[in-house]
Amino acid sequence: MTQTMTTSTNLDQTRAPRRGDAGFTLMEAIIATLILTIGIMGVANLSVVATTDNSNANRTTAAAFLASQKLEELKATPFNVLADSPSSSLEADQPGFTTNIELAGTGSFLVRWSVTTVAGSPPMKQILVRAESRTLRGRQTRADFQTFRTCTNTPCS
Repeated sequence: MTQTMTTSTNLDQTRAPRRGDAGFTLMEAIIATLILTIGIMGVANLSVVATTDNSNANRTTAAAFLASQKLEELKATPFNVLADSPSSSLEADQPGFTTNIELAGTGSFLVRWSVTTVAGSPPMKQILVRAESRTLRGRQTRADFQTFRTCTNTPCS
């Protein structure tokens, strides 16, 4: 009987470690950090843009609400009580045709309106309402609404 003896040697134990197997090099770590930093800066920028756009959307919604509210108030006013406004009442403050409103959490708004008699029969008035948000950077958002009113009662004055 013959006996065969096998000896196994672990080649990894006999081989000396190479320099490249020791871990990351300093250059690889710097490049990885740079890529991570660029990614984080992109996400941070998206956060700033989203916050700004959300604020603008809130001001736009508030301006539309205030303009709509004033338009409904003018539509509920009796036809013969609606006085015509000066021609520049949408561009400049005119007594009786301008309101400043401060909304908590949203900002300051300027609401202006114009009432103009339209020639023809039946008697008709054009009503324009403009609401603008005011910030440190000036006018940010604006909502304009328009409607026409006719006299449905007789006599109209």
